[in-house]
Order: sequence, then C-alpha cells, then structure tokens
Amino acid sequence: MILIRSWRGKISVLGLEANGLAENSNTKEIQSTYEMAIERGINFFDLAGANAEPFVPLGKAIKGKRDKVYLQVHFGAYYSDYKYGWTMDTKKIVKVVEQQFKALDTDYADFGFIQCIDQIAELESRKRRYTAITAPRARRGLISGW
Repeated sequence: MILIRSWRGKISVLGLEANGLAENSNTKEIQSTYEMAIERGINFFDLAGANAEPFVPLGKAIKGKRDKVYLQVHFGAYYSDYKYGWTMDTKKIVKVVEQQFKALDTDYADFGFIQCIDQIAELESRKRRYTAITAPRARRGLISGW
C-alpha cells in the first residue's frame, strides 16, 4: 500500500531509516543526523522499526521543510514504553499514527507500508483495516491512492 499526498518532486536515491539512530544517540545527535542528511540531499525518511525516540527530533529537523521531505510510516507498528512492537488492532494503529504525526509536527505521511504479509487473504484483510484508518484523512485531502 502506498499513500501519496501529492507528488512534489524527486525522491533521493538514498534514504535514512530511523531504526538504529536511537540506540547509541541522544535526541540532539539524532536531530543533527537528520539535519545533516537533509542538507546533503536526502529527503526520504523511513520510520519503520524505530523506537519512538527519533520522531520528535525528525519533526524538529523538518520544521519549515516538510514540503521537501517524504516520510514513510508502517501500519501496525506499536510502541509500548517507546519500544517497537507489532499490532493488527485498528484502534491501536490509529492511536500510534496520530501520536507519530503529533511528534513529527505534521498531519500526513507520504507513504504507508504494510509489512509481514504472507498470503493474499491477509493483504486484503489488512487493506480493509487500513482503509478504515486512512479514509478520514483521504476525505480531507491529506492522502490518496491504493
């Protein structure tokens, strides 16, 4: 599943995934890493698998530049005590996505990713769940596409 607000331009060949940033860095170092990446032309940031710590520093790093970067979130990521986990509970997913948007100081993600699909039936089931999550945003013009 891909959620695209609008096609604003080119996506960098390299992206930055947030997973390892919080392991040995404080929030200031995480923010500096994001800022340096943006300065050097990286504009795609994958927030999958990350603990919750990188969200606020990335939000600060992209402030005033949101229209120049692309964010990917994973539907099903669940953070308990800031640690990454997985859920298929729609209410929990909505809560997590809203928390991520608040931490990032944005109201949309450019891409949504469903992982851990083993069968077509599972994809269809999750697609229905995630449509329920994304439909209100789509009506407000924040996302489109399936």
